[in-house]
Amino acid sequence: AAVRELCRCLTAEDETLRKAATVALAKIGEPAVPSLRIMLQFSNPEPVTAAVEALAMIGRPAAAAAEEIESLAARSPFSIQRACAAALCCLSGNPERGLPLLVAALGNSDPVLRTEAAETIAMLAATAHSAIPNLLQCTRDPDEKVRSTAVLALGRIRAPYSQVLARNPKRIED
Repeated sequence: AAVRELCRCLTAEDETLRKAATVALAKIGEPAVPSLRIMLQFSNPEPVTAAVEALAMIGRPAAAAAEEIESLAARSPFSIQRACAAALCCLSGNPERGLPLLVAALGNSDPVLRTEAAETIAMLAATAHSAIPNLLQCTRDPDEKVRSTAVLALGRIRAPYSQVLARNPKRIED
């Protein structure tokens, strides 16, 4: 009964209530997974994103939801794809599982999406080395926020300083 009530809270307008329910469902853990998997089928992005985030927090015990999350990512807007990418990394224990979604978003025409993708890659830290070439490209993005976020992401994933400097000698001198 508690899981069902908390899942209902994921559909609330109040973002704080949704976040609290997300955390509570994650603390319940594996017993909440079947209900969270049902939430993945909703059409409203807020409860779907909250369900994906709860599954990510549960981690490996929710690994059975990985295929559904991959499918969801393939047909969803970037706000959900971003949550799916992080969840796939957490569920599989392999950051490379969700990283391709984020790397693809680095090439999006929207600078906000490029920035969000770089921020999410930064959260994956040292496990996201395969994104270094794409992040290096973003250091020359026309949008300053994308550039600065890419540089921070490169720092977080411990990209070799020589690579970052070689791509940006003028900007670093300024």
